[in-house]
Amino acid sequence: MASAPGLASRWWAYRGEGAYRNGKRIHVSNVAKLSEAMVFTTGPDQVKTNWLKKRFGAFRFCSQRRALGGFWQHMLVAEGATEAALDWTSKPWDLAPLGIIVEEAGGRSSNVRGERTIYTGNFLVPMGRFTMRC
Repeated sequence: MASAPGLASRWWAYRGEGAYRNGKRIHVSNVAKLSEAMVFTTGPDQVKTNWLKKRFGAFRFCSQRRALGGFWQHMLVAEGATEAALDWTSKPWDLAPLGIIVEEAGGRSSNVRGERTIYTGNFLVPMGRFTMRC
């Protein structure tokens, strides 16, 4: 569960039971092309390694990019309001509920190398239609 009292919203999921926002079932976007996708990120200034800096340039092909950060960008992916979210400065306790919510909404979650983990300090949540491995 992720909760945002200021937005009067709560998101939750159970493995195999779907994902919900305030009791309403949610699903990722139907956008299938990176060129049509909107991507939220903690921002390129947060990218600390040359390996990631080189790959971050691929997102110039996205339709739109926004720096937002935090859990909310991942919930926007889960509910289909945006297509992907990248977090370069994550802590495991911040990410623990986000992956299952996005996955139950039809998306995927991993680190930037495609590994399904919350312990590497970065977190990538693309919707289910395309792959964004770096």
